[in-house]
Amino acid sequence: SSSSSAKPKAEVKPERTPLCDSVKQDDIPIKKEPTEEADLDLDPLVKDQINAFDIRGLTRALETGTKAQQMAILLRLHRRIYHLPADKLKESLQRVGISSKVLDLVKPACDKCSICREWARPGPASKLTTTLRTRINEEVQLDLFFIGQNLKFLHALDVALRFGLAWQVESKSLKELASVLTRQWIRIFGPLKVMVNS
Repeated sequence: SSSSSAKPKAEVKPERTPLCDSVKQDDIPIKKEPTEEADLDLDPLVKDQINAFDIRGLTRALETGTKAQQMAILLRLHRRIYHLPADKLKESLQRVGISSKVLDLVKPACDKCSICREWARPGPASKLTTTLRTRINEEVQLDLFFIGQNLKFLHALDVALRFGLAWQVESKSLKELASVLTRQWIRIFGPLKVMVNS
């Protein structure tokens, strides 16, 4: 009888803030992911035609739609046909009788597909090529440089040895430069196999 006289414990409810009570689930805006169809909602009929491969309806929609609608339809069709490459999609649409104006939009529309861009083969990697020179005079680099307005120098550098010499010259004339190079380099080290100059 003592158990019947005990008061039942009050149920403890968690406190709710007034903000939680006033906001309903339906009031919360749902942010949609941006679409690549230029945020253009296609007509549900067109979406159904794409999903059902209704060629007649698609042809009509492609030929009569605006450029933005045509791009959106082509992109959605590209995705629907398992990311068919642009050239194959263009060929298929050409067989159906789509105009060349619309066919010209196939490649730009397919290029907008983010999934295809992620899986696209990267372009060729740039290749570094070097030439290894191992003997003196295999390659000699020549350059003419100036200090101020009056001082001119001819600089010769052997690529294999990384050995260089410089001589002061009076002018930039070919005759004088050849004379200095012959007297100061070729007479000592022998003839050049390759001469590189700027």
